[in-house]
Amino acid sequence: MITVPAATLQNKGTGAYQFANVRPITLGAGRLRSGQLNEFFESVVAGRTLILVDGHAAPSVSAARYTNPTTHRQLVSSRWIIALAYTLMLIPLVLLGFATIKTLGGWVLLAAERGQPAKFGAPELATYAREAVASALMYSLAPFGRQEADFRPRPVTNPPILLVPGYTRNRSSMWFLKTFLEQRGFTNVHAMNHISADGSLAAHAEKLSQQVETLLKITGAEKVDIVAHSLGGLVVGWYLKHREESHRVRRFIAMGVPWKGTRTAVFARGATGQSMLYGTPMLDGLTPPPVPTVAIWSPDDPLVVPSLSASPPGLESVCIEGAGHVEMLTSARVFRAVQAALSTGDL
Repeated sequence: MITVPAATLQNKGTGAYQFANVRPITLGAGRLRSGQLNEFFESVVAGRTLILVDGHAAPSVSAARYTNPTTHRQLVSSRWIIALAYTLMLIPLVLLGFATIKTLGGWVLLAAERGQPAKFGAPELATYAREAVASALMYSLAPFGRQEADFRPRPVTNPPILLVPGYTRNRSSMWFLKTFLEQRGFTNVHAMNHISADGSLAAHAEKLSQQVETLLKITGAEKVDIVAHSLGGLVVGWYLKHREESHRVRRFIAMGVPWKGTRTAVFARGATGQSMLYGTPMLDGLTPPPVPTVAIWSPDDPLVVPSLSASPPGLESVCIEGAGHVEMLTSARVFRAVQAALSTGDL
């Protein structure tokens, strides 16, 4: 209920009222027009109060009040809709702000590692703007990828492909790459789900092993191709080095994988995040993997520091200039590199 002293209410005609410093607004028993609602909310925000009257003044009453329940319900409903709309607009901005801070932090570490002044030219700003937007997008998609997806096998015309996401991400982060590959004739593409911040590389490799066996059983194939991003690549590397069933993998494509660790892992949480620390002994011996491997990396990756950690000796590497770390999950240039690596003849 909104009340106002009757003395401040001036009758301007049938159903029309005006308060001090407030434009006239007609409030009747019917549905309110959007312009009227805008005036109402603008007045509330400005510290003034409007009143909804059912087309009748109340000069002899010390206070006026809502007399139209239908109009009142419309107002309350509209207020919630507007609040929800503002909230939905605010969430992406918050995510983008957080992603921008993280990206700029990686940018500073990368420049410090190289011992060079940080560049602020148009190409660099474009790279890190794309990285921030891609990061915000992945945060927004994450709630939609928590559940395991049903896998519907198709006729095997090429080896099935298992996509492995990075640190704290789930299968939603691989949707763009999955769609890209499916539209280009790769018939059996499946994304592994959540890589949590808890657990060791060995524990995650156990889950990966189960996914590989399930995928091969469903499709009837003998081997699988694996495409992994970031920490997911370290899990695959551990699996290939320490699991007996690693012979089930035909080839491995690593996207932005910090084979030697990364200095930005000091900000990561959980045992899994700490396994990415630069120079940690647990990463020794993961390269080269025992299967043909292609490392796709970028010298401008703000989260793999030093950037050459993603391109160790002994691996075939594809350098993508001007690509960010999370941007690799949305980049057509990276996707084409993955497609080319998967399309190579039998190895």
